[in-house]
Amino acid sequence: MAEDDNYMNTYLRNADITMAKLQNLPDGMRLMSSLAKDSMGLSNLQLPTADLKSGGHIYQKVEKAIPGKNRKNLLVEYRKQLYHLKNIGFEDVKENIETLKRFNGDLESALDALSSKYAI
Repeated sequence: MAEDDNYMNTYLRNADITMAKLQNLPDGMRLMSSLAKDSMGLSNLQLPTADLKSGGHIYQKVEKAIPGKNRKNLLVEYRKQLYHLKNIGFEDVKENIETLKRFNGDLESALDALSSKYAI
């Protein structure tokens, strides 16, 4: 950040504007002083170097699945069917997704089920 003068000037200008706005807020000065006090405490923080681990290289591509439940994003999977249902007039997205899930994404079956539910 310090190597690029334009970026540094823009960053400092934005920080000045933010601080000026913060001063005008109720309790803004108290908040600024607590932020300054907290940042001073962080500058004195020193970690023992023996506890830090050095990084390493990954030489093999990891192709195993991540353990746990891999949930599908049904909004993405059924986006085309949801688009058609919304254009027809079925705007309850949650209900549309549940119906499409029940029929494994079959638009015609979902449309029949939704139409029969709202038939007069």
